[in-house]
Amino acid sequence: MEQNKKHTNEEPQEAIENALSSTEIFLRDHSKIFLGIVGAIIVVVAAVFCYKNFVSQPKEQEASAQMFVAEQLFAGDKFEEALNGDGNNLGFLEIAKKYASTPQGNLANRYAGICYMKLGKWNEAIKSLSQVKESKGVPSEVLNSMNYGMIGDCYSQLGDYANAKNYYTRAIDCTKNSLTTPMYLKKLGMIFEKLGDNKSALEAYKRIKYEFTTSIEARDVNKYIGRVEQK
Repeated sequence: MEQNKKHTNEEPQEAIENALSSTEIFLRDHSKIFLGIVGAIIVVVAAVFCYKNFVSQPKEQEASAQMFVAEQLFAGDKFEEALNGDGNNLGFLEIAKKYASTPQGNLANRYAGICYMKLGKWNEAIKSLSQVKESKGVPSEVLNSMNYGMIGDCYSQLGDYANAKNYYTRAIDCTKNSLTTPMYLKKLGMIFEKLGDNKSALEAYKRIKYEFTTSIEARDVNKYIGRVEQK
């Protein structure tokens, strides 16, 4: 009881001093652990700073320089050279591999997929496009949608309508806009027709008619609706 009373009547200044003493004791007894944690934090922060300034940014700049030539070849419809390089500069395939951790490396996979599509190499196109990582943000969502849609196009060309349906659906679900959504709804409707699912095809076409009235696809969608309704 006397001990409790003494503790209760402890002066505020004494309480503060006692608390400080306890902290000092803790730090003294655990100083190595404490310093280790602080040191680890400093190492991590320094590593991130160094990576960003001395590894990441220079690597991205290097990748951009390599991409420039490949993009020029692509713009000139030289798809084989754009893919594999022209003998002096890297092509999209090597850029995608060498700079995989950079945005340029990700973009190179997309370019490579398109090159393969232009060359009619559908399986190779699927492989490259499947390696493209999704980007965030409204403009990027359109690119994500187009990427899924292109994979759907490849499967459609191969006659694999089940996979084409899955990827067109992903392209539609990825984002809702007046450019890619009606385009892939139309393609999805046509795939449903190939699969004999006229009900789902009609739903896809009607979405274009009522949800995307100003789109290019809406101009002739009644023709597709009429065709399915007559089946």
